[in-house]
This record gives sequence, structure tokens and C-alpha cells, in this order.
Amino acid sequence: MADLLNVLRLLFVCYPIWNTATPSSAPAGDFALVMLPAMAAPGALMLHAYAIRNALVGAEK
Repeated sequence: MADLLNVLRLLFVCYPIWNTATPSSAPAGDFALVMLPAMAAPGALMLHAYAIRNALVGAEK
């Protein structure tokens, strides 16, 4: 969750709501690639947890 909040903070810092400029990919050059797995990990864990739960619930029926 903290990773997603960091991304949200970066978006607000680079492109605040009152900014009328067109978004560019220039801030992406400063983005650490190591953050990509960190951002994907919570979603992957959630999907795995649901898959395991569905397998166990399906096995009971």
C-alpha cells in the first residue's frame, strides 16, 4: 500500500491538479525500475490469495 501511495505522491508532485501542462514521460527517467515489482507484488499476492481460497472453497462443495 505504501508503494501505491508513493506513486500517487509522485503524480501529485509532478502533475498537480491545477497544472495545465500536458503530462510527459520525463519524470519516468528518474523512476527506479526496482519499484515495478514492488508495485506489482501486492496485486499478485491478493490474486494468489483469492485463487487459493477459491480452490479450497471449491473443494469443499
